[in-house]
Amino acid sequence: MVTILGIHPGHDASAALIRNGKILAAVDEERFLRKKHWGGGYPRNSVEFVLDYTGTKLEDVDYVSIPAKKFSKKELLFMGFRYLKHPSIFFQRVQKILSKNIGFGRHAEVVRKGLQNHFGDIQKKIVGVDHHMAHAASAYYTSGLKNPVILTLDGVWGAISGTVNVLNHGKIKRISSTLESGSLGHFYEALTEALGFFINNGEYKVMGMAAYGDWKKGGYRELKKLAPKLKGLDFVRRKPWKVSSSYGDNFWKVHLEESNYVKKLIEEYGKINVAAAGQRVLEDLIISWVKAIRKKTKISKFCVAGGVFLNIKANKRIRDELGVKIYAFPHAGDGGLSVGSALYVNAMVSPKTNFEKIETLSLGPEYTNEEIKKVLRGNKKIEFKKVKDISKEAAKHISKGKIVGWFQGRMEYGPRALGNRSILTNPSKKEYRDKVNVEIKFREEWRPFCPSMTEKGKKYLTNPEDDAYFMVTSFDVPKEKVSEIEGIVHVDDTTRPQIVTKKANRRFFDLITELDSLTKVPVVLNTSFNVRGEPVVCSPKDALNNFLNCGMEYLAIGDFIVKKK
Repeated sequence: MVTILGIHPGHDASAALIRNGKILAAVDEERFLRKKHWGGGYPRNSVEFVLDYTGTKLEDVDYVSIPAKKFSKKELLFMGFRYLKHPSIFFQRVQKILSKNIGFGRHAEVVRKGLQNHFGDIQKKIVGVDHHMAHAASAYYTSGLKNPVILTLDGVWGAISGTVNVLNHGKIKRISSTLESGSLGHFYEALTEALGFFINNGEYKVMGMAAYGDWKKGGYRELKKLAPKLKGLDFVRRKPWKVSSSYGDNFWKVHLEESNYVKKLIEEYGKINVAAAGQRVLEDLIISWVKAIRKKTKISKFCVAGGVFLNIKANKRIRDELGVKIYAFPHAGDGGLSVGSALYVNAMVSPKTNFEKIETLSLGPEYTNEEIKKVLRGNKKIEFKKVKDISKEAAKHISKGKIVGWFQGRMEYGPRALGNRSILTNPSKKEYRDKVNVEIKFREEWRPFCPSMTEKGKKYLTNPEDDAYFMVTSFDVPKEKVSEIEGIVHVDDTTRPQIVTKKANRRFFDLITELDSLTKVPVVLNTSFNVRGEPVVCSPKDALNNFLNCGMEYLAIGDFIVKKK
């Protein structure tokens, strides 16, 4: 038996506990501290939770993994060798990294000191895993796929912004890597900043905005010149990106000078058209990349991770246009690195481990009815009662277009609300969707909402897949069905679904089934239980505060139904 504690102390800090290849607990530190994307420090609350929940003492942990590795000079020189024709790329990045150890020392020291302050002078072996290898491991070891190609894409870590990996005697083997100069993540970050959003926080807003524009009228050619070019299996850009960053309040603020070029295009073509053109450039580059990889490897199954693969529109095009199987790790950004690094170490020290396909992301804290009642009792602003069947009670209100906070079971790991920390309403009318946007989420009106559905809801999807469980890709909605679920259909007639099974989430499944019996639509509009700028709620106290400070009409928490006086 092998037990690994995975700790990611960087952007979107998190912790996970893996035993014999199984993820027992995983959580992002932001949920406890109530600071979105918290990172850059030791995630004390997350470490404490995953150990306590699993009944594990630190001395019982065999290895502590972190997603940062000290590369040897030989490894770095090999990575940069093919770029020697471009000295500005090679010398600026690779030689600089040789002296900085790619952050391993800083990350390891943060974790070592954190563990010592937290638990006393307990010596544990800290194993560094290359950042992109941790991304790759998170995708492969949770996919259930045999012998896929494994891809990673993000902004950058150290010298690398993307990799191509295959399986060699059961181990992940990197066959290609893209240096920071070829970063597709940086390209999309420049687009994000130019459109007025924060880098590492607003990229999904750009994706939502893009559907409203016309990419042919948004400066596609100019943006394509700005972006890296595909060369073999790597991306290359002659000029290095001009990136600067500052760190404060445990959050990295990033600036790309190239965003000024994009701002000029916005003045000429308008925001929504530039968003559409930038999105199209990203998709086209990724499609060309996957085509080249498939041609070289003769493999049509892909596992993907890294922040760029949170772009569901790109994932959809890979699946639809290339006809390949694509599995995106549900927590593809840096928050997923605690799981990825731990799974990688598990595979290295115990090669015969049987890794299973992930079926649920319910890996965080949960609360009993007694704990919930203590929070509700005595609050003069609410009235509440315990009900026999909370799923039926909630479905009754949702069928009438009411907005219900849904707080049940273990909190989800990752950026998506999957039926444990959700805000729910009827998906049949746009007015219900708009009410959620205006009175609860306080966010831009053009951003879409997602559906959660039982298997019966697949009739609303064109060519649905059997394992669309985590809202990581989108599907076209048949035109004749749009009017039935207009609240969760985006302007481009697509939707990003979650298929809910009885095995994965019985209460949520029962709610949707009851809603189907009342409305004849086995679908519910599902958005994360938070307001704009805040992390998803974690505790009953978080849920009640959120409920009281927005236009939510009911709160279904544990076995209690709550309403405002």
